[in-house]
Formats: sequence, structure tokens, C-alpha cells
Amino acid sequence: MSVSWPELKSAIKEAIKEEQPIESHKDHVCSCPDCYCNILEEMKKTSDYECTGCGLPLGNKEFVSKIEACPLCGSKEGRKIKRW
Repeated sequence: MSVSWPELKSAIKEAIKEEQPIESHKDHVCSCPDCYCNILEEMKKTSDYECTGCGLPLGNKEFVSKIEACPLCGSKEGRKIKRW
């Protein structure tokens, strides 16, 4: 019995998928302390707005307009970050 190369590749890919659960980027960042801290540090450096309640960096004006409330504290108020 012979198997073609494309069939063999497909079978191997299916076997790997069944054995390894697929983790989304979001799930990984939320569960990995190093990644989570790195993301927050970058957000602090680059965000134009922050939550008035807890100081969480919220991103740029376009992103802030799409958020109903702060995901951390629930505050509905944001403020522009003053950069020197």
C-alpha cells in the first residue's frame, strides 16, 4: 500500500492537531505573566488614553471609542495622557 506525499502530509497535520490543543494568542497572553507584563509595559509607552479610575492604558482615540467601560475596573471615564 502506498500513500502519496500530499496524503501523508495531510495525515500528519491532522494527527498533530488532535494531540495539541490550539491556544489563541489572547489566551496565551492572559495566562503568561511575562507576556502580560510586556504588553502592559508597551501599552504604557504608546497609549494616548488611560482609565481615570485605575490608570489602565487604553490605547488610542479610535480604540477608546470602541470600549464601553474599562475592562479592569468598569469605569466609563478615560483621560488623555500628557506626555512631556
